[in-house]
Amino acid sequence: MKRVHVLLCGLGAAAVVVVLSIVRPGPVTQLDLSAYDALLRRTARPPTTGRVSIVAVDEKSIAAIGQWPWRRDVVARLVERLRDLGAAVVAFSIVLSEPDRLGTPQPPTSRRSEGIDTTTDATLAGALGRGRAVTSYAFTFNAPDDGAARCDLHPLNAVQVEAPGHAPPAQRLYQPSGVVCSLSAFNRAAASSGFLNVSRDGDGIVRRVPVLMEFRGELYPSLALAAVQQIRGAQSVTMSATNDHLTLSLAGQTIPLDEHGRLLLRFRGEGRTIRYVGASDVLEGQLPAGSFADQIVFIGGTALGVSDEVPTPLDPSYPGLEVHATVAESLLGRDVIALPAYTGAYELGTALAAGLAVALFTIAGGLSWGGVGAAIGCVLIWRLASWALETRNTFLSPVFPMLSATMSFAVLTVAKIVHERQRAEIEKRRRQQAYRFIVQSLTSLTEARDADTGRHARRTQGYTRLVASLLAKSPRFRATLTRETIELMAILAPVHDIGKVGIPDAVLYKPGPLTPDEFARMRTHPLLGYNTIVNAQALSLIEDEEIVRLAKDLVFTHHEWWDGHGYPQGLAGDEIPVAGRILAVVDVYDALVAARPYRGPMPHAQAVGIIRAQRGTHFDPEVVDAFVAAEHDIEALSKMLTS
Repeated sequence: MKRVHVLLCGLGAAAVVVVLSIVRPGPVTQLDLSAYDALLRRTARPPTTGRVSIVAVDEKSIAAIGQWPWRRDVVARLVERLRDLGAAVVAFSIVLSEPDRLGTPQPPTSRRSEGIDTTTDATLAGALGRGRAVTSYAFTFNAPDDGAARCDLHPLNAVQVEAPGHAPPAQRLYQPSGVVCSLSAFNRAAASSGFLNVSRDGDGIVRRVPVLMEFRGELYPSLALAAVQQIRGAQSVTMSATNDHLTLSLAGQTIPLDEHGRLLLRFRGEGRTIRYVGASDVLEGQLPAGSFADQIVFIGGTALGVSDEVPTPLDPSYPGLEVHATVAESLLGRDVIALPAYTGAYELGTALAAGLAVALFTIAGGLSWGGVGAAIGCVLIWRLASWALETRNTFLSPVFPMLSATMSFAVLTVAKIVHERQRAEIEKRRRQQAYRFIVQSLTSLTEARDADTGRHARRTQGYTRLVASLLAKSPRFRATLTRETIELMAILAPVHDIGKVGIPDAVLYKPGPLTPDEFARMRTHPLLGYNTIVNAQALSLIEDEEIVRLAKDLVFTHHEWWDGHGYPQGLAGDEIPVAGRILAVVDVYDALVAARPYRGPMPHAQAVGIIRAQRGTHFDPEVVDAFVAAEHDIEALSKMLTS
């Protein structure tokens, strides 16, 4: 292939990948997500910060304290014990939406409008109000917001920075239609609140979670963001938009988000990597002082029937409670995974560079070098993505440059195959032209010696093609008479009488009947022609085995009879090669309808009658049947070539 064609193939494949990176059809998106998962599993993960713990309502705690939900005064005591152990923020990943039915009812004069129905609810509200506590709620979508008016949520004090020519950042966030929240008394007592919603990708895997949503014109934080805001004492945040991404600034930290306000999860490991403590151990005083010093403590359920599990890239049964703790870990550890603003330019540039590199390797050393270049490129791109994720907390998708390198190599491979096939076809045509030239030269030589023999040779060429083409439709001959074999047979048919060049003029040009000796001399022409081909093969003038075999069959066996009475070998039936059987019929036909010095031409119908009469004796019956089926075409061809 020419260099320019190689370059065009490489760059063309890269251009297709660039289009895929822009359009991102479903399979390509899934491939990108799978690459992200593989990178998360294979790269070193950051250690836990030691500032986030989970207090779990686990099986042990339920066995010790009783079935969940517990009385609210028990939950209040849990909150107080956590503060005593040093917890800076207590965050509930459980929505406390119903009054406590296990506590002692208040007197009838109690104010139900405040959302407190029992003394135990009041106890918990008091505990929440004595420190930095964060309650939770869950946004709903495509559902009425009938209960939203009864929810006392904590909107985020956010400053929005609008990019010129772009919509306000808040408009890009998810916008729920309703909310399920904890009792208003709990929300009012708590320092803050946040939503529990997580986000699943198209394959159902949780890789990112929203940290901001817009509801009724206000911005609201996730549970983890609200908890981190409390421990840092941040009163406000700043949200800005850059191209297809959002950025959140919190207490001097820049947090990269995607276009919907979602944060890529920086997992510390499989489920239960973050510190877990049973709620019963806290309540029973089994922990030393300072166990939760300056920590965010998430309270949630892990026992059967209380917990929820979600599939993640590292664990198919990752505790939902730990998702929120993981977000807090990433924010406190300042190791949030970023999708850089130059992602599009990176994918475009690396895809084009990968395709060009494979093309240059192919130009330098051929297709094998192109394969080596593609393999090296894929390894380097993967290592770059691993390095960026592990050391820079940046996700640079390796999919599109690797896809470009692979596709470029595949396109070049196909192009190489097509090119080689075209070259083979060209070479095949050149060889056929050479063989035609040789055959025509030999035919012309025969014609120069004997004009009748030369014209006879040319006519048998057309007859052979017609009869062989019809005979190929028979199941008996379908495998033998391929299109290529028929064409070669027709090309070589004129050489069947080449041996007559060795017959003396007195015998060849004799106007009357031949004597027995003269006839015996004439019958040697198949052997003379056969020896001519053998000598040419010995001199390596013809190297194609099929051509040599067909030429020998045509020259040496076209005077053999189906019943074994022919010459020079006396072959019979299927011992006679197919080419010899076909040529035997058309050779006799042309001899009958052509004029001779000692007689005039025989009518076509009479010649066909003679051939029919010798069906099964002189000729193969099926060959005769094919000849008769083509007789009108043969007659027309005979008249055209004789005139």
